[in-house]
Amino acid sequence: MDSIASDSRKPLVIFDLDGTLFQSDLVWVEAIQQALADAGLPHKSRDQLLSYFGDSPKVLIAKLTSDLPKRKLRKFFRLIQKYGNSRMEKHAKLYDGVDKMLAELHSRGFPLALCTNGRGKYAAYILKKLRINDYFTQIKSAEKRESKTGAIKELLRKYSDGIMVGDRRNDFEAARENYIPSIAAGYGFGGDEVELADYAARTPAEILTNVMRISIFHAIEIKLKESSSAQVVGVNGVDTSGKTSFAIEFEKYLRSRGKKTILILLDDFHNPRTVRSSGKDPVQSYIENAFNLELLEEKILRPMSQGQTVDTKLKLLDLESDEFTKVRRYQMDKDTVVILEGVLLYRNPIDKYFSVRVFLDVDFDEVLRRARSRDITRFGPDFIEKYKTKYIPVQKRYLAERKPLERSDIVVDNNDFTRPCLVDKPR
Repeated sequence: MDSIASDSRKPLVIFDLDGTLFQSDLVWVEAIQQALADAGLPHKSRDQLLSYFGDSPKVLIAKLTSDLPKRKLRKFFRLIQKYGNSRMEKHAKLYDGVDKMLAELHSRGFPLALCTNGRGKYAAYILKKLRINDYFTQIKSAEKRESKTGAIKELLRKYSDGIMVGDRRNDFEAARENYIPSIAAGYGFGGDEVELADYAARTPAEILTNVMRISIFHAIEIKLKESSSAQVVGVNGVDTSGKTSFAIEFEKYLRSRGKKTILILLDDFHNPRTVRSSGKDPVQSYIENAFNLELLEEKILRPMSQGQTVDTKLKLLDLESDEFTKVRRYQMDKDTVVILEGVLLYRNPIDKYFSVRVFLDVDFDEVLRRARSRDITRFGPDFIEKYKTKYIPVQKRYLAERKPLERSDIVVDNNDFTRPCLVDKPR
């Protein structure tokens, strides 16, 4: 790649604190248990207390004390603070990998903010103590608001888009109510609640991957808004470039933004084996005959481009049995964003229907590496030879003749799928 593309309109990344950045259980679980014992209140297990984490201090105290009079309530709260402060010096720490993740996001130009149900002064103290305060442009506490929804809305006033990273239901619901995507810190306190997020991250490093991918989706969305034609996004690339995964994740993004979507896989429109292999030149035959592009145009793309509502069932080829036993229903109207994913995509007769073209660029050495990892267990070692003698020559001819990199609106360097990057110019 010649250069990494720069974009001053990167989305604001909004982080929750406890359970996302800060391992607050190391400080507060035993502090609360000690305070409960001193106050003569019922013991709470670690799991019980963790289920309360993410609530505002008022809600947390109410769950712990029920009907305590105000005087004893204030004393109990001071006990928690006392024991927490004594543990803070020794036990306060970030989750492993958080500092590195924040540093890379910051170095790549992503603006960062913090949104917590806890008190603002507490959040500022934790960020400073753990030496990550310089990464954040804003801290917003939801303590005095009904929920995080309003706090996030305030944070987004100066930004065209945002991403919420958290671990609890209230994080993901607040993101949904603000029409921004959410990422679950799966290592936090959320348990099954993380399934409510749009994207999952098992580690802070995976948060970084998701943020980088979402920022690319944001760039595609901007291109879509600039288009006056029917909204059809093509996701193209050579074999193993990550097209299907990218398209699935892009559809999640659009749905988080309140869009109606449909994902169409070009693989579903394969022709039978005899048709694909007809002709003397196997490379050219595959290019010309692999897919039934005419069916795709006739039943879906042409009527949609004319503003018609499409609701059709098609009987399509099952590649393994080589029989037309696969049934797909396609429903869309003028407000639906169509995501069409596949190889050899930007060709007649369907080339004219794309409002935004995306190309995932991967070196052919990487193609072979991924093919060995993905396909040998399923098809055997000899299948790699097929890549070398057929599939890669097919792709090279397509690249030379149709020039999809040069003609695409968005080009993504996807050689490292954990660090996808927009690029200014193709090679």
